[in-house]
Amino acid sequence: MPTIAAPDGAQLHVDVRGDGPLVVLAPGLWSPPQVYAALLDDLTSDHRILTYDPRGAGRSGGDGPYDLATDVADLAAVVEANGGSATFVAIGAGSTLALHLTNERPELGRAVICSAGSPVNREVARGSDSIAGSRSVFDLLSEMAQRDYRGFLRSIVTSTNPQLDERGIVDRVRLVTDYTSHDVTLTRLQAWLGDDAVATSLAAGDRLTILLHGDDEWTSANAVPATRELLPEAEVLEVEDGPLSRPDITAAIVRRKTGVTA
Repeated sequence: MPTIAAPDGAQLHVDVRGDGPLVVLAPGLWSPPQVYAALLDDLTSDHRILTYDPRGAGRSGGDGPYDLATDVADLAAVVEANGGSATFVAIGAGSTLALHLTNERPELGRAVICSAGSPVNREVARGSDSIAGSRSVFDLLSEMAQRDYRGFLRSIVTSTNPQLDERGIVDRVRLVTDYTSHDVTLTRLQAWLGDDAVATSLAAGDRLTILLHGDDEWTSANAVPATRELLPEAEVLEVEDGPLSRPDITAAIVRRKTGVTA
């Protein structure tokens, strides 16, 4: 199992396969890389695909800290050890790490494609009837994350994965709880919630692409025009579905950004 040493010596598990332009998966807080197997398998045919386990999760070591700066430095070490100049496919909170790294170390990040969970979703959805826009629902989920980890994960998985049946939801929750602990997830959740995602996204300019689709309980009905207004330099695309149920859509956009013809 290949590993990369983080700046403080923590050992980070890395998997690299395929050949071509470097694409790095920046997964969300509770998304093991295998969740995106169909997307990764598609891209492996003509890209070099890198996935990794953040410190304290999966097969990576490290007892913390689990703050944003450390996670960004870890991601930088992983990308630098594999040649840099990566295109990031970012999922949810993974966009925070990818955007910070691309802004701070542009030689390591060429572009960030947010294929699920816009980094500015909370700002755009404010006051709407979506989950991200409803303060009461968001607060309830935050409280649940602290007292009932499995219940919290079940709510997240159910609302973001309409393609899963009951068995699939139970299996996904088990996969996540086996991958990362409650305490580690809570610490990273607080770091993500405390980040100024609007400023980070604006700084990325035209290196940022955001995919939005209608079948998402977290996204407001006017998310596409509102996001375009908020981030005038970013590419904001309305697509038919998300990276799990339609990985071919995300893969096609990655190929357009990397200049690879399928």
